[in-house]
Amino acid sequence: MSFSSSAIQLITRSPQMPIGPDGVAMDMADDVIQVTDPMTGIVFDVAVYRQFMQLVYHVRLAWGCQAIKSNHIAQLLG
Repeated sequence: MSFSSSAIQLITRSPQMPIGPDGVAMDMADDVIQVTDPMTGIVFDVAVYRQFMQLVYHVRLAWGCQAIKSNHIAQLLG
């Protein structure tokens, strides 16, 4: 496969948290921070969960991709 960089699009965002009865996002994380990758500019959520004798880190990202310009994509062999 061969394609130009404008042929494929990547969409990212922070995952949606469930909303509680009081209208605030519900999450059992002790701390949530958004970290930006300096090379790509993609923003990740990093959540810390404190449990018995351990810390659990979740790196979260909601994403999707799609070929938006099919005329910029070519199959080389086959």
